[in-house]
Amino acid sequence: MIKDKNNIHHDDLHAYVDDQLSPDDASRVEHYLSQNSDAASFVAELQKQKEQLKTLFEDTLQEPIPDRLSPHELAKTIEAEAKRSSSHPLFNRSRWQSIAAILAVFLFGNVSGWFGHHSLIASNLTSQKRPMVRQALDAHTTYAVEVLHPVEVSGKEEDHLVRWLSKRLQVPIKAPKLQQSGYHLVGGRLLPRNDGVAAQLMYEDQTGKRITLYLIRNQETETSAFRFTSEKNMNAFYWLDHDVSYVLVGNITKEALSPLAKHIYAQMAS
Repeated sequence: MIKDKNNIHHDDLHAYVDDQLSPDDASRVEHYLSQNSDAASFVAELQKQKEQLKTLFEDTLQEPIPDRLSPHELAKTIEAEAKRSSSHPLFNRSRWQSIAAILAVFLFGNVSGWFGHHSLIASNLTSQKRPMVRQALDAHTTYAVEVLHPVEVSGKEEDHLVRWLSKRLQVPIKAPKLQQSGYHLVGGRLLPRNDGVAAQLMYEDQTGKRITLYLIRNQETETSAFRFTSEKNMNAFYWLDHDVSYVLVGNITKEALSPLAKHIYAQMAS
């Protein structure tokens, strides 16, 4: 509920985007947005991110929570602790509350950890795009259209290709398996960069559509969330995963590229 009906705050805008307002309060926000272009732009961006997250996590949300985090198992843990502690001379109400608080923290930590392994958050890149994304887009534009020489080493020599690129990048890489998604490995090539080299793996489906995976050594061994950008008719997801940074590029829709990116991420993280 909006606390001050004459003043709309950022929290109210977030509640509006999350459908947490009553019809009357939602109408007040909509009236406010019609009079405030900056706030309207802010809400539009929130709504866009909400849709991106929904698309990205659609499969994840259907996954079952592990048995160890089920209410039944947690209740058994609490009950066992209560029985053990009730016979202790120092047990009292405050002690039980402390135990409950600890278990609550445990629950939150485990649930956070369960969802944390899917910490792929879609967002639009700012105008200051990472250089590797720019290079990946350029490389895709250059080589994805090639008919006779799209790659340096054919996918039929996958073992040699992976060993060669791993040696040049000075970090072990893998060629993800995408056959179940309808894509086969065409091959790969080595690409120059201002501060080193990059690798490009190319995949193609039965209709001839191609996607490319651009890889560079992650010098800082950091990790980052999943991010999305688009340019003209190209879409791209990029992320940093410890020793390697990845950019997946394709002239296909975001909805078609997203599950491929998640599939690749899962294979590279395993």
